[in-house]
Amino acid sequence: MDCPKKANLDALVQREEEKQQEETRLHPHRLFNAIKTKVDETPRGPMFVETTISDRTFKARLDTGASHLLLSSNVASKLGLKISKGGGTIKVVNFSPTPINGVAHKVDVSIGEWRGPENLTVVTMDDFDAVLGLEFLDKVKAVLVLYTNTMCILEEKACTVPIKREYVIQNALDIVNIQGSLTT
Repeated sequence: MDCPKKANLDALVQREEEKQQEETRLHPHRLFNAIKTKVDETPRGPMFVETTISDRTFKARLDTGASHLLLSSNVASKLGLKISKGGGTIKVVNFSPTPINGVAHKVDVSIGEWRGPENLTVVTMDDFDAVLGLEFLDKVKAVLVLYTNTMCILEEKACTVPIKREYVIQNALDIVNIQGSLTT
């Protein structure tokens, strides 16, 4: 038998649940206010974050000039990832385009409290184990707060991740873009 006041009670319960969810979620502007750190005056360099890929932790380069989430072929081999062949090339500034090795699909990746399955473009890289490019940073709604060496990930459950800055000696500029078609 239907209760005439049940609809009102259901609406009240739903509003209360939404209010509790809203209170537990960290709003982006509150996230910035929550960042309390001493600003380091030492020289700055390229940005890295601790990243776990298939249960192994690596130092991944944050590169807003790179287009995709890249993984070195050596690391992909060590992790035993299944790599599907894909078309396309990788272009590093001042070098000729070279073919990508393939794509590892739905690989478990975590950065700080953020976790999710990601498609990793596998390429030959000597300098880095992994590179987090714009496609990934856009997807997780990343905000880089450079003066505090912090990356804020705003996707779903917001979290902050420390950025480590260090100079790396390289032979060329490392702005990377994928050209051609990728099967993702």
